[in-house]
Amino acid sequence: MDSTNSSRANLKKYIKIGRKWRFVPVHKQNGLPYPGTVIIDGKPVRSNAGTFYLEYYEDGRRVQKPVGQSPREAKDAWYAKMSLQCSKHTPERVEEDQPPELATVASAFYRFVEEARATKEDSTYRAY
Repeated sequence: MDSTNSSRANLKKYIKIGRKWRFVPVHKQNGLPYPGTVIIDGKPVRSNAGTFYLEYYEDGRRVQKPVGQSPREAKDAWYAKMSLQCSKHTPERVEEDQPPELATVASAFYRFVEEARATKEDSTYRAY
C-alpha cells in the first residue's frame, strides 16, 4: 500500500449542543479556518467553549488530534500541519558562497530554517 498524505487538514470543534456533545466544523473564509466561528445546522455561530481538533489522513487512516481550546492554538496547529505537508516542495539548497542579493525569497527562507534547526530546540524549529 502506498503511503499517501493528503494535503488537507480540517479543524473541528467538540462542543455541547443542547444535551449532547458533537463535533462541528470550523467556519472557513477563503479556504482558511476561522476558529472563532463554527457551523451548526448550516449556519455560522460564534462559539467560546469546547476543544479544537485537527483532522487529517495519514497512511490512509483518519487522525483526530486535540490542539487546544483557544482559537489561536487551533489556527497555529492548522498552519503547522499544512506547512509540514507542503515541506516536500522545498527549494534546492543555496550555495554557501552565493551572495544574498541573488537568492530567492524561498531559498533564503530555507537557509534560515536550516540554520534554526541547527541552533534551536525542536519545538522552536517546528514553530518556524
